[in-house]
Amino acid sequence: MSPEMIAIIVGLFAGWVADFIVKDRGYGMLADLGLGLAGALLAVIFVHAVGVAVDAGWFAAVLVSLVGAAGGIGVQRRVWPGSGSAAPGIRL
Repeated sequence: MSPEMIAIIVGLFAGWVADFIVKDRGYGMLADLGLGLAGALLAVIFVHAVGVAVDAGWFAAVLVSLVGAAGGIGVQRRVWPGSGSAAPGIRL
């Protein structure tokens, strides 16, 4: 499986976990899934751009994707903290 495909799976899973943990303080499931996905894909792209091979195995790809997804969600929460009513139409 390619690192990009692993990043998609791990990013969506990390977004789902983030939505489950923060419940009403977040921006909704779709926004959290998007943040996790974007963070994971950006981490894989960044690691490729730096010259480190993520093709070292599935564990390395999962680790890079998980760190990227958690970082993307964490940075967003620090920059623009949710109030529970930021995106009322997106909550599933």
